[in-house]
Amino acid sequence: MSSSIEISTPATSVPPNTTIKPPSQWGTNLYGIFLLGLVVAYFALMFFLAGELLQWAYFCIRSVASGSLVEMALYALAALVLAFYLIRTVRHLIYAFWGLVTPLHDSVPEAEEGIEVKREDYPKLFEFIDQVREAVDAPPPDEVRIHFGPEPGTFEMRQFGISTQRRLVMLLSLPQMGVLSDKEFGVVLAHELSHFGCGYTRLVVFLERFVNSLRNSVEQARQRWWHWVDPIYWLQLAYLWLLVLLCAPMQQRQEFRADAISAQLFGGDVAAHTLLKDWLLQHQFFAAISSFETSSNGDGADNVFAWFRSRWRDFTTDSEDYLLRRLESLQQASIWNDYPTIAQRVALMRTFPNKGMEEKQSVRDVVENLEPLEQQLHEMLLEEE
Repeated sequence: MSSSIEISTPATSVPPNTTIKPPSQWGTNLYGIFLLGLVVAYFALMFFLAGELLQWAYFCIRSVASGSLVEMALYALAALVLAFYLIRTVRHLIYAFWGLVTPLHDSVPEAEEGIEVKREDYPKLFEFIDQVREAVDAPPPDEVRIHFGPEPGTFEMRQFGISTQRRLVMLLSLPQMGVLSDKEFGVVLAHELSHFGCGYTRLVVFLERFVNSLRNSVEQARQRWWHWVDPIYWLQLAYLWLLVLLCAPMQQRQEFRADAISAQLFGGDVAAHTLLKDWLLQHQFFAAISSFETSSNGDGADNVFAWFRSRWRDFTTDSEDYLLRRLESLQQASIWNDYPTIAQRVALMRTFPNKGMEEKQSVRDVVENLEPLEQQLHEMLLEEE
């Protein structure tokens, strides 16, 4: 799917007359259907197991009245054991299914982090988001939040009822907004919004809920001394490891797709530089917090974000190549990793035409009135520390 937009506002950095052609999604869609098929197969297997347990428990109960005293005792014991496992199986089926269609097993506290920002308070930020969103053909987020952490993210909160309740949450990073240029911030937005556009967040909702239900059941079973001889425990553990393993290639594919979209929109050079800069930022920001706390509260800086911004230095092309070589030696590529390596992602981005890194401006020149937000998040960060 593609879209074309014309940018008339010079304050933003989305290239004008841009047409984005996302990489083919059919292979990933088929793989996603396969993973969801495994979820359905698990429920079918558990239903079959419950039916067999019920049938054997009924047989044992009927057999109690016949045979010798020893046989009667054995049948009664077998009926109790089978009934116990039947109740456990049915209970887990209800627990897993309810968790699949409700937020019972949701584990995304990040979606509630930071401070929600409104369009009327930050019109230029939302205008920037809208222009990038239209370029990557993504639905608008229902909620935009800014937090003090160095990583952005996208989340889909979904609950079924008489009507399906669906909420798309976009989490932006204030440290990124302090040191990235407008083009680099556009790369981040394009990457995150493309997860909405390809439906990846929708698929993740169900897979993550199912995996969390299995993980919770396994952790509860491990608290019982007899879990080593519990067949349901071993079935759940095997399915948990299988799904965790098989989800990794899909996660890598979606990261590559988001990278390709952002590099196509803003250029391979800007996208690759942004990725390396973001990696460095994430590793330096928390060190900056410690420096701020041990230097008389930043030696006059109003908050930790201003302190970090004043000490941040961008790196040159030579430094970029050095950092990439270091990362290649530290990160090992594997299809079973949750995410591709930085080197793999940079290599993909550099296959796209460069669009130039000149004429860039700070995000702070595009997004207005960040100072009050910085102070609020500074106080929230110190409370958590």
